[in-house]
Amino acid sequence: MLRSMLVVAIAWFGGSILAAPPAPVASTPVSFELANPTLESAAAELGKQAGIPIVVPAALKATPVTANHKGSFWGVVNRLATEAKCRLRVINGKVQFLPLVQGSLPTPSSIDGAFLTTVRQVIAKRDFESASGITEVHLEIAWEPRFPVYLIDAEAKILKATGERGEYKFDPSSGRVSASGYVHPMIVRLKGIPREEKALSVLSGSFNVIAAEKLLAVEFKDLTIAQPAIQTVEGVKVSLKPLKTANGQIEVTFDLEYPPSHPEFESFQGWAASNKLRLYDAAGKAMGEPADYNTTENGRRISASYFFPAPKGEANWKGWRAVYETPCPMVQQEVRFELKDILLP
Repeated sequence: MLRSMLVVAIAWFGGSILAAPPAPVASTPVSFELANPTLESAAAELGKQAGIPIVVPAALKATPVTANHKGSFWGVVNRLATEAKCRLRVINGKVQFLPLVQGSLPTPSSIDGAFLTTVRQVIAKRDFESASGITEVHLEIAWEPRFPVYLIDAEAKILKATGERGEYKFDPSSGRVSASGYVHPMIVRLKGIPREEKALSVLSGSFNVIAAEKLLAVEFKDLTIAQPAIQTVEGVKVSLKPLKTANGQIEVTFDLEYPPSHPEFESFQGWAASNKLRLYDAAGKAMGEPADYNTTENGRRISASYFFPAPKGEANWKGWRAVYETPCPMVQQEVRFELKDILLP
C-alpha cells in the first residue's frame, strides 16, 4: 500500500519522471471526392489536406484520375501516380509527380506510416580478389515533408531476401547517421545471387529513425528581461537568457531541457544546429539570419547562442520579440518495409 501511494505521489508531483515517451510519428490521413478530377486538382486537394507541397508538371496536369480517394498520405499519392502512369520523388521538401522516361521499369515501393521506401537501382559487382559477387539494392527512404528526422540507421536490418533460386545472405546492419532534408539513401548488399536469378521476389527488413512529429515555434514577446524567461511547451522547457551586446553584436542564448524520454545521441551526433531563431526589432522587421551561432549538447540539455549585428546607439529591447523553432519531444521508432518483384541486372 505504501509503495503504491509513493508511486502515485511521484507521478503527481513529478509527472515528467513517469511521463510516457511520445507516440511514433504517424501518417497523415486524407479523404476527398472531386467531380471530374485531374491529377492537378487531386494533388491540390491532397496537398491542402496534408499541408505538404505537391508539384505536378504541365505535361501531367490534365491527366484524369479517380474521383474518390481515402487513406494515408503516401497511399493516396502512390495510387495517383499509378493512375497517372508517372513516378514520384521528394525534391527540396516537395512531393513531385514526374513523367516516366522511355523504357522505365516498375518501381517497387513499400509504405509504413509516414515513411515510403522505394527501390532506385540495382547494381551487380564482382570482387576480383575474393572472386565473390555482391548485388547492391539502392533504396531511397522518404518521409512526409512536414516533420524532421534527425538520425537514421546506416543500413537496414534485412529479414528476408529471396528469389526463385533461393534465399540470399546479406551484410549485418551497423551504426546510425544524421539525416537531412526529407529523403535518405540506403544500400542493401546481398551475397551469392547467381546470374541466372532474374528477380528478387521479396526483400523485407526494417530500420530505426529518431524523429519529431513537428517543430515547436516558441515565441518570446518581451526581451527586456533581467532574468531568464521560461516557457514549457509540450514537455520541452525553453529558457531565454537576457540579451547581451558586445563587439557590435547581439547575443541571444537559449537553454533547452527535453523530457527523460529523449533518445540518446552520440557526442558527434548533434541536432540542435538545425534549430532556427527569428528575431524581430521594435518595428517588426526581421533581423535575418544570424551572423554566427554555437550549440552545446549534453544529453537532453542543450544550450544555443545566436549572434546578430547590434543596432546603432544604446541597446533598447522594448518591442522586440523572438521566435525559436525546436523539435517537440523526439521518438525512436522502427520503420518496416517489404519490397516485391525487384528486377535484377
